[in-house]
Amino acid sequence: MNTVNTILEPEKRPTILLAEDDPDQSDSLREVLEHEGYVVETVFSGDMALLRLDSHRFFAAIMDARMPGLHGGTVLKVCRLRSPQVNTPIIMVSAFASPRDLDRYKKDGAYASFTKPLDVPELLKCVRTLADDATRKTTLDAATMAAPITCRTENAAPRVDNPPPTLTARSVGRNECSNSFTTQGRFLSAFH
Repeated sequence: MNTVNTILEPEKRPTILLAEDDPDQSDSLREVLEHEGYVVETVFSGDMALLRLDSHRFFAAIMDARMPGLHGGTVLKVCRLRSPQVNTPIIMVSAFASPRDLDRYKKDGAYASFTKPLDVPELLKCVRTLADDATRKTTLDAATMAAPITCRTENAAPRVDNPPPTLTARSVGRNECSNSFTTQGRFLSAFH
């Protein structure tokens, strides 16, 4: 069991949207995910999945490809086209997917795709990887917010005692800005 998630109050634990039209499969997967410490919200159609993804932020979504209403692949495409800034990782699952379908889901923006019957340990490994990535990003974002901002222009000579950072946040016109900070003696450069 993932003890990090279970010690948090339910409203602070990561919430996963589970879109699966088969009630038995939905219940089984929900129980496994809840046992791992995640909060799970279930929907039984592609239409409801799209409504929930549009109106709420989820840590991740696990979506069956074939459901009543909208196809899971269609929900994936619409989410990526309509709201690219809302980047909920979507994991596609399907009993009928060919290797070509799985490739298409990845090209359309799926974080991962699995065939049924599900290899539950592999699915959980994928979800844990997402959780680890989200934790790293949150830690990096917090450090970036506290980091001093240094800016230099192309025409300015670099100072000898302050070498330019190795990574650049973004370039705007002829200016470059970066957030730099030191952690445990290592120089890090973060960007957003």
